Amino acid sequence: MIATIFNIDTGEIHRCVTCHESIVRNQLLPGEWYTPGYSNDVTQYVDLDTGEITDKAQMPAVIDKTTLVADSVDAVNISGLPIPCLVQVEETVYQVDDGEFSTTVDLPGPYRIVCAAISYHEKVLEIEGQSPI
Repeated sequence: MIATIFNIDTGEIHRCVTCHESIVRNQLLPGEWYTPGYSNDVTQYVDLDTGEITDKAQMPAVIDKTTLVADSVDAVNISGLPIPCLVQVEETVYQVDDGEFSTTVDLPGPYRIVCAAISYHEKVLEIEGQSPI
C-alpha cells in the first residue's frame, strides 16, 4: 500500500510510505494521520473536510506596488491573502489572520516577500526600497 501521511490539524503532507496496510499506523508520529495514495508535498495537501489529496491553488495575493521609499513610512500593501497564512519579509515571519498585510522598509535595496498557506502554492513577491529624495 502507498499512503500519504499528513498533519491532522493543517492537512500539510509530511511524507509518503509504501508498506503493508496492516503496519501503516506504525509509521505515524503524534499529530499525524494517513490517507491511501501517492502525493506530492510541494503541489498538494490533504483536504481535511474530505480526506482527499488535493492540488494546491494559486496564491490569490495582490500587491499594490513593487517600489517604495525606504523611509519606514511608505508601505506596500498585500491583499487577498488566504486566512490564515504566513508572510515572510526577509528573515521575519508574520501570521496573517485578516487577509491583508502591509510592510515598510528603512534601507534602500531589494526585498523578498513570501506568502504561504497550506492549500496554496507559495507566492514570492519582490519589492525595491528606494532612497528618499
